[in-house]
Amino acid sequence: RAGEARQLLHQHARERNPDASLYQLMAVAEGEAGYPIEAHQSLAEHHYLNGQTRAAIRQLDIALGLKSDNFFELSKVQARRDQLRLLDREETTHK
Repeated sequence: RAGEARQLLHQHARERNPDASLYQLMAVAEGEAGYPIEAHQSLAEHHYLNGQTRAAIRQLDIALGLKSDNFFELSKVQARRDQLRLLDREETTHK
């Protein structure tokens, strides 16, 4: 069931502009379906869309600390973390 929910939520996200609540649902479904890295990625996007850039970065750091042989997936996580770090620096500088 969690796998089916995950697929439906991903399809919904591809077809529409996902919001924070959709990413939160995706995080739960991915975690329950056994995709912890993706769960932390989704939770990171949830935090980012709620204006919590540092919480988003922490979620991506957690994802990068998990064991995975999927170099592509980890590269995506690292790239997004680097992007959010830059945004966080810019936000801090302009305050």
